[in-house]
Amino acid sequence: DGGPGRIHHERKYLRLIDVIKLSHLRIHDARQLLDRYIERRIVTRGLELRCERCADTSFYRLEEFGAKFRCQRCRQKNLIVKSSWRDLQEPPWFYALDEVVYHALNCNVHVPLLALDDLAKPPVQSFLYMPEAVIRIPNRDQLEVDLWAIVDGEIVIGEAKKSDKLEGTKRAEIARCNALRALVDDLSVDRFVMATASAGWNPRTLENVGRLIG
Repeated sequence: DGGPGRIHHERKYLRLIDVIKLSHLRIHDARQLLDRYIERRIVTRGLELRCERCADTSFYRLEEFGAKFRCQRCRQKNLIVKSSWRDLQEPPWFYALDEVVYHALNCNVHVPLLALDDLAKPPVQSFLYMPEAVIRIPNRDQLEVDLWAIVDGEIVIGEAKKSDKLEGTKRAEIARCNALRALVDDLSVDRFVMATASAGWNPRTLENVGRLIG
């Protein structure tokens, strides 16, 4: 959005100074934050380099270069020399989100993760979970379910949405609630839960879920 960092090929890359600006942390704390993210493979470190032949500027991860780097666009091998970077002295380190983390966040993975974290809070003694899954049952439409867990021996499934509705239209929402109700009965589910990143659920959704799923 034109703020701190650099954008290449619709992806943003941050330097340490950008992380400090965005997080409002002191340099020592920002450095520790990045180190923790690198250890967990949430982010990766690399350089922003410019190709001598085609002038494409891109981010290159550490493992992608040595004394030379291969241009992502024209595939020419370039020496990492002064003409390869913008800054006056030495090229600064840039940090990028890991590819899996980037796409997970882009698909709002924080909503089911926070919901599962809430379900696992004490006094819960036993907690098992799995990622969202697509259920295929003969003679029925396939059904994607966001939350799956066994909490202290109880079977729990649920929906996790960024928006305040399960579906965009009333008809689609009723059809989804009916499909979820059938799955609840098939699996002898003990609890059906709903999580949203919005301030609250839309009254229409609450009414449909309460009436059709219970």
